[in-house]
Amino acid sequence: GSLLYISSWTRPDISLSVNLLSRHVGKAKEIHWKCIKKLLRYLQYTKNLSLLLEPTHNDNAELCCYTDSEWASHKKRKSTSGYIMFLNGCPVFWKVHKQNFVSC
Repeated sequence: GSLLYISSWTRPDISLSVNLLSRHVGKAKEIHWKCIKKLLRYLQYTKNLSLLLEPTHNDNAELCCYTDSEWASHKKRKSTSGYIMFLNGCPVFWKVHKQNFVSC
């Protein structure tokens, strides 16, 4: 739960990892625990990273959006999608999710 909160509100860089690891919460194997430990080490190493949305000195705000998806790599053939929006170079909204439908 804590990693999900962090990835949803302050750390877009770990959103995909947390999303993939959360699929194994009830049946985590040794490899998943190793990945969680690696993710926690990464967070410790990068704890000084922050999101900074600075005011602009003009009326021109720049909004930029990126999207990406993978096709049917999940065992049940469900794809993973994600997007991130930047306002003046600072991430302000992001999400990674498993799609609800099955890819053919």
